[in-house]
Amino acid sequence: MEFRHKVSCSTNKLVELRGFVKHTLHTIGISDTMAYNLALAVDEVCANVMIHSHQCDAHDFIELTIRKKEGYIVFEIVDKHELGYDIENHQSVPVSILIEDKRKGGLGLQLVDKIMDRIEYFNLPPKHVYRLSKCI
Repeated sequence: MEFRHKVSCSTNKLVELRGFVKHTLHTIGISDTMAYNLALAVDEVCANVMIHSHQCDAHDFIELTIRKKEGYIVFEIVDKHELGYDIENHQSVPVSILIEDKRKGGLGLQLVDKIMDRIEYFNLPPKHVYRLSKCI
């Protein structure tokens, strides 16, 4: 089973993206709680790509593919922007420092790491692929 969605890199489109993820997951029989968590993780990665790779340019697009395979779900986010966002080399900041510095943000990828079982990044010019996998 495979589901695809192409979305503009405007962060205003994240609501649409979350709706697509939740609807697709419900269609394939995923519980509401798991669907919410998975949508949150996908949203976070897509937001980072939109912001850091595309600077929220509504003329750029990313593509999301959701695949259900035996025992797991795979989300692939394809970014065809030359810069990409290297998720594997992202340096997480300890929560205590985020609180001390009163920073807004910075916890998203730590959350993705807690939700997903596997996170992979592939730089395959001219595209970048972010693959998130969850055992079900």
